[in-house]
Amino acid sequence: MHDMIGASGMVQGWATVWHMELVWLLIMLVVSVTATTLVESLIATLRPHRPEASFGNARAALKAHIWVAKTK
Repeated sequence: MHDMIGASGMVQGWATVWHMELVWLLIMLVVSVTATTLVESLIATLRPHRPEASFGNARAALKAHIWVAKTK
């Protein structure tokens, strides 16, 4: 009889521990996602704005680089 009561208390204790671990895991997940979002928005705010690269600009830059490399 005492073994059954002890075993049920141990199972309840482990369930409580794992429940708290899950709660802390979710809290830390929310905190880390929030911190990452804030840092990304801070970086986007502070860095200088550069125009988006287009295919035409990239192709022209590549051609200019190849032309410079051939003339050397």
